[in-house]
Amino acid sequence: MKGTSNKKTHEPGQFEEKECSGCENASNSKRPSSTSKLPVFNTAKGTKIGSTIAIMSGKGGVGKSAFAMLLACCLRRRGYQVGILDADITGPSIPKGLGVRGQTIPSNQGFIPPESPSGIRVISMNLILSSGDDAVILRSS
Repeated sequence: MKGTSNKKTHEPGQFEEKECSGCENASNSKRPSSTSKLPVFNTAKGTKIGSTIAIMSGKGGVGKSAFAMLLACCLRRRGYQVGILDADITGPSIPKGLGVRGQTIPSNQGFIPPESPSGIRVISMNLILSSGDDAVILRSS
């Protein structure tokens, strides 16, 4: 056939170690080796947090918030207790996207996050402020 090639290619979402070991892109592969370690997040004593998933990127507008909300909804539907810490101080969209209303309530044990209608707890900068539209000024000491 005209235009065919014998080069091995990778289809999106499909990756096999045996395919990559012999292909021309094997040395350029960004897949972590089996000996690389994933970051571990330590939780405070007395918390009941089982797992932490960090969704981050150095670029804006790539869908981090949308992905976090969709992942949280999927996990919640499977019966997991889920919470989101929205660290985006320039435009906290997680509470709006999940339909969270009200403020975070301070207590002796920390903040009690409000819950979305689907049961996802959310902590976000705009939920801590007296008005969600207030400006945030960060200062170092």
